[in-house]
Amino acid sequence: MNKEQKVEAFKMRMDGYTYDSIAKKFNVSKQYVQAELSRSLKRKSNVKYPKLQEWLEINNISNKKFCEIIGSNANVYNAMSVIRRSRMSGKTGFKIDEIKKILEYTGMTFEELFKESGIDDIRLDEEGE
Repeated sequence: MNKEQKVEAFKMRMDGYTYDSIAKKFNVSKQYVQAELSRSLKRKSNVKYPKLQEWLEINNISNKKFCEIIGSNANVYNAMSVIRRSRMSGKTGFKIDEIKKILEYTGMTFEELFKESGIDDIRLDEEGE
């Protein structure tokens, strides 16, 4: 299912449609629909910086590109994925220089990208990965 279909499936589920009826509409299995909708909800709930996440998704920023933007030298996909997930969930704070690089790259302000978490709530690490 593409992104638009997943959004439609989620709306259908919120309107009371069963997983089975959604699966039939998109010609996929019921288990696939359950897994995709659950994964989408989990992914969204684990994001501490939704405005930044939204910008990354809209601009199709890959894990590799994200690591390049923040200046990480990770060169293994799994490591890149872990770095992005840990930063976005707030498990590992952004370093100040990473924030500066993100702001420079996006052309947005700190408040625009991080305001959902509140300025006082952002966790900064002096050292990190």
